[in-house]
Amino acid sequence: WSVTAYEDARERGAIALFGEKYGQKVRMVEIEESSCELCGGTHVQRTGEVGLFKIVSESGIAAGVRRIEALTGHAALENVRAATRELERISAALKVPVKGLEDGARKVVERLRALEKELAELKRQVASSEVHDLLERKEDVGGISLLSAEVKGADMEMLKHLVDRIREKLGSGVICLGSGAGGRATIVVSVDRALVEDRGVKASFLAKKLGEMVGGKGGGRDTFAQAGGKDAEMLGDALSACREVIAGIAG
Repeated sequence: WSVTAYEDARERGAIALFGEKYGQKVRMVEIEESSCELCGGTHVQRTGEVGLFKIVSESGIAAGVRRIEALTGHAALENVRAATRELERISAALKVPVKGLEDGARKVVERLRALEKELAELKRQVASSEVHDLLERKEDVGGISLLSAEVKGADMEMLKHLVDRIREKLGSGVICLGSGAGGRATIVVSVDRALVEDRGVKASFLAKKLGEMVGGKGGGRDTFAQAGGKDAEMLGDALSACREVIAGIAG
């Protein structure tokens, strides 16, 4: 590095940072055949003093401007050591050599996905076996067939599957199923198209009302909607209220 006149440095091709203000005398840092810049913050005599250089983050700070942050010296070395220790822990957990981690992790993910598919299929089979019992809970509300019930442990996909199966057998009517799995209330509502047009019963309206009762919200289409809320303890009351809401609409 050297101190020279600003104009002389520019004539030698030194790069000046945009937005920086320079005096008549400037500090020029030059790395042969690599770079030549005006800089006041380089505090090493040679690049070898920097040691290991490890980029740890890269982000955008303005339009067309990126920021790169890095560690050097002992901090960079410790960062690499920490990453190595973490790889070794992952290797031990997966029982796969470090050099085979990528392939091992891929196999674990593939196995997990396969198990998730098997679990989803088992849930559908269980749900299908419950259809008959649920249909027995059908009731008449002002000339409208209503099936409103809680399905223990069901997630949203299982509730949707159940609604589809019940709708095939129920015919014209309203289906309102809910679950408190995971401590959160989940509700799906299905209304036959004929009831929407002839009686003004809309799934979106029902979902909105029930969603409010369980401390959340709901909405969707006239024929199918869903709701959710954090107050799972109110699920039973909400499902019971479905009867009252329909009675009010049906007159």
